[in-house]
Amino acid sequence: MNSTTTHSRSRHQAAAFTLVDLLAIIGVLAVGFALLTPTLARTQPNSKTFQCLNNHRQLCRAWLMYADDNRDWLLDARSWMYGDVSPGGGTEQTNVSYLKASRLSPYLGGNYEAYKCPSDPRTYLGKPVVRSVSMNCYIGKDLWDPIYLSYTKLSSMTRPGPATTLVILDESSLSINDGLFAVNMSGYDPYRPSALAFVSVPGSFHNNAGSLSFADGHAEIHRWRDPRTAKAVLFTSSPNNADVAWLQERSTRKLNNPTR
Repeated sequence: MNSTTTHSRSRHQAAAFTLVDLLAIIGVLAVGFALLTPTLARTQPNSKTFQCLNNHRQLCRAWLMYADDNRDWLLDARSWMYGDVSPGGGTEQTNVSYLKASRLSPYLGGNYEAYKCPSDPRTYLGKPVVRSVSMNCYIGKDLWDPIYLSYTKLSSMTRPGPATTLVILDESSLSINDGLFAVNMSGYDPYRPSALAFVSVPGSFHNNAGSLSFADGHAEIHRWRDPRTAKAVLFTSSPNNADVAWLQERSTRKLNNPTR
């Protein structure tokens, strides 16, 4: 055997991958995966969250199609949906006929499950409550606060603009009743954080987060920051609540002499 062959074999043996090396690498990977899995579980949306987002996309798409078919006129927050899904609503909570009667229905292809968050556990007399969502009260003529903008046409949504104007959102089971989501703009303009308060309260069905859709057609999950939000009921004062401020920012703007 010549010296060249001996040198090549020694170099090959030095680079060989042993079983011990393989087991060590597998062990390191297993430990890393075990450490990473809880983090992934906390950050990745689950199937119910994806379904809820898809529901909001469908509802908002139907709402936009309605405007296209009606010369840009918007289906408003008062007339888009009837029926009371609060505990006081009795059998209205489980009555799908209200969903079928909505003027959005022709655009949903019979998908009435789009109105219900799959993570909303509410039932009435053993039947699921049929709706978890409501519509921004500033969509429609003077439905809530007349000193703030009301949007009657898609083209009227110039402030804050379609991409940042809420349309449909999950509403808390502690406040939901009719199909209108009322946002109290007190303390927004001029800015007075001590005056912030809820009327309607956003839903927290997704690990302290809720699904929302916007007038440009996109939907997202937003995580609420203030622990008071998940426990709030109708007409709750909530000074300095960042979640109230977030909703105000995406609901409307002051009609005359705005400072923000």
